[in-house]
Amino acid sequence: MRADSAYITFLLLLLCGLAGAQTPSPKGRYTVDYTRGCAPLTITLTDNTGALITYLLRNKDTDTFIGEYPGGATTTIPLPEAATYTVTQVAELEDGADPRDAMDILVFPPTNPDFLLFACSNLGARVEILDRQYDYYEVQFGSTPPVRADAGTSYAASGQFTTAGSHTVVVRGRYENSPNTCGSTTKSITARTALPAPLLSALRWNPEKDSVALQFSLEPQVRYRLERLSAASGSYEPLFLLRGEATDTLLYQADAATNWYCYRIRALDACSGTPAASSQELCTAAFAVAAGEGVNTITYSTNPSFSGELQLLNAMGTVLHSSAGPGGSFQDANLICGQQYCYQLRLQPQGAPAGTFSTSTPLCVTARRTQPLPPLQNIATYWLSSQLVVLPQQGPGIGPLQYSLQNSGGARLHEGVGDSLLYTTTAAAACYRLSYADGCGNQASAATPFCPLYLSRQAGEPDAFVPMWTPYEGYRQGVQEYVVQELDGADRVLNEWSAGTATRYDGFALFTPADVGRRFRIMALPAEEGLRPSYSNTLAFELSMEAHFPNAFSPNGDGLNDEFKVLGKFVEKASLWVYNRWGELIFHSEDKEQGWDGTLGGKDSPAGPYVYKALVQTSDGRQRTLRGTVVLTR
Repeated sequence: MRADSAYITFLLLLLCGLAGAQTPSPKGRYTVDYTRGCAPLTITLTDNTGALITYLLRNKDTDTFIGEYPGGATTTIPLPEAATYTVTQVAELEDGADPRDAMDILVFPPTNPDFLLFACSNLGARVEILDRQYDYYEVQFGSTPPVRADAGTSYAASGQFTTAGSHTVVVRGRYENSPNTCGSTTKSITARTALPAPLLSALRWNPEKDSVALQFSLEPQVRYRLERLSAASGSYEPLFLLRGEATDTLLYQADAATNWYCYRIRALDACSGTPAASSQELCTAAFAVAAGEGVNTITYSTNPSFSGELQLLNAMGTVLHSSAGPGGSFQDANLICGQQYCYQLRLQPQGAPAGTFSTSTPLCVTARRTQPLPPLQNIATYWLSSQLVVLPQQGPGIGPLQYSLQNSGGARLHEGVGDSLLYTTTAAAACYRLSYADGCGNQASAATPFCPLYLSRQAGEPDAFVPMWTPYEGYRQGVQEYVVQELDGADRVLNEWSAGTATRYDGFALFTPADVGRRFRIMALPAEEGLRPSYSNTLAFELSMEAHFPNAFSPNGDGLNDEFKVLGKFVEKASLWVYNRWGELIFHSEDKEQGWDGTLGGKDSPAGPYVYKALVQTSDGRQRTLRGTVVLTR
């Protein structure tokens, strides 16, 4: 009986192998149509024993019993979820053999395949499958019959459309000897007769960090390749592949400071691997900056076949130098010692789209100089309230940083850093000396003397305004002209009068009380063009108090000095008190025109000394108290 069973099993195995669709159980008592597939999977079991049978189903992953299925000639069992199932046939056999015959069924999740899709020339397309979970894949290009992609094709497939434009590509995952229930992915692609050229829009290289950064725009679903040309290679060499999703990349370039390189991006036919359209070429340059004695030297060179413009820029983006050749040099002498200067090189290829260029990162050096500095030649000054503002005027490239202000005897008064110096002091006629040092520590060979303008008023009649000032010293070629300026309350110029080279101005008529508060200053115009003028302190016109009393009077009726009262100009009010030698008040008046006539109660006061006190107010509202002794004579 056992020999017969073995023979039957052999025949069943042979038949199954010939059919290619059924898989026998380990003991050959039944066959199954699918041993692997995607959920949900339905399997059909075919009995080979003819005995009374039952099928038991268990989830092997969770060791869970699922159910019992009565058997017949064929039995169908659903497997709804992804798992490893064990199907066991239990048969009532007459020979007393083990009634159980079990086999495993693998059910996988219906995962959608992941793949790359590229356009090819001549309406072609290529699929490159990324995952490897299925035995093989069916790839269908549009309505054409599906083609197989498996390990033998490196999981890739190519196809062709009949028309240009948008089409679909469907990729389905398949297991050998399994139903078509697994996942599929559909993508769209534009069929093209020719591949589009990429746009390489910007290149930025860093000579100090040996890096090159590229920015570009690529068409989706087109394969591209980055290529590089160097002086050593003589021809373009491939670096790596790019896809349309990329927009930039960073490269390491070990000798970016000393050698030039050119880059381009080419479209590749993904089906044939042949190169197609290319981008604009962008190049780097060998680029160096060196600090010398008062000058920075910049050198650069690029691909000898470069056609376009090379521009050297400073840190503000200003073009310092440009050339049409592949290289050159530039010397920057407009420097301030001790300050840092940064330079960039920009290459603009001829015929490139607007905004397409390559630039270096800035290279920076610190300007240096070791020679002594020349003395200051021109110094301008002006007064700002109680501060003297000193403005040294240097030519380009000097750029002093630290100033030292001294008095005329050489004693240090003040120091400051910047373009000007503010010294707090009271406006007065004085002279100073100014020295400076640059950022490298170089000192001026000598201090420069200068004398600011100081404006005052000549003493004289209270209604006469004669401005006078100290001559200005501080300009190498002297002062061309002095100008008297009248200012308003906001220091705006209302009127101007030229004084020539004189240091006083006599051109004003007599002033009146209405002129009180008028403000004036002097402007010194340098004889050398291009220099700042200098300004004096501001002076306001005030009425001089000229009120006074005689030291004696004789009230004898001769019309001369008969009355004791206030004398002078611009007296608005006057109060007068007169006392005898014993301190008794004998006269008082609030009228400036009414004085003491030498009497008391209608009788003549005795001759002799008397004491007086007066409160006098001038037309500008100022008050003054006067005291003294007056002698009455008969």
